Amino acid sequence: MTPENKQITAWAREEHQEDLSWIQANQDVFFLAAGVAHEDGGLGAVAADTTRQLVRGLDHPFGCFSHEQAEETADDGAKWFVRDYNPTQEIARILLKQEDRTSTFHNHAIPPEEGGSGAGRS
Repeated sequence: MTPENKQITAWAREEHQEDLSWIQANQDVFFLAAGVAHEDGGLGAVAADTTRQLVRGLDHPFGCFSHEQAEETADDGAKWFVRDYNPTQEIARILLKQEDRTSTFHNHAIPPEEGGSGAGRS
């Protein structure tokens, strides 16, 4: 492995940990959005645009993608996550990033009101 690859790997690991921490801090919003989205459209994903803040000092905008919208607009990794998750036990989360990147997470999640952390695997 070259030093450049180690540097990228370290950066990616750090970003991944930051993403997980941010998801956990915003778990209530993800659970609320996922519940509404599942009732309205079934299988899909909750997305957060981490490249924007609509109001300075407040968090990033959230939205929901239906399965069909994810198939039309998401990258291959995000499509796989939306296809593969179990909406009765998981939340599919897509974080939109700078430079047209995404970070995707499946979370085997127990809702916060049931004592869960909302964190999970990615």
